[in-house]
Amino acid sequence: MRRRNWRPVEGGLNNNRGEKGTANEYPLSSANSGESVEVVNLAGGRHFISKITSLGLTPGTNIRVLSNLGGPIIIDVRGSRISLGRGMAQKVIVH
Repeated sequence: MRRRNWRPVEGGLNNNRGEKGTANEYPLSSANSGESVEVVNLAGGRHFISKITSLGLTPGTNIRVLSNLGGPIIIDVRGSRISLGRGMAQKVIVH
């Protein structure tokens, strides 16, 4: 079955119920190594949101950036180490 005229919800999955982002929110790909951040928004389509939430990254989750040196980003989520490509990390909004 083909889905016609399907488009992801603008803004993705957000814990803020439609509130506009604040100045201190930025993509996970911009976080520094050793920094602890909280996920506030997932800006992507259904497939992306399904994939990233299955890894434990949901709005409100605290994560620690273990390595962000130009390649994939390695993070600590709930005691597990996860490697995210830069494209996926760009869609995870943190503060």
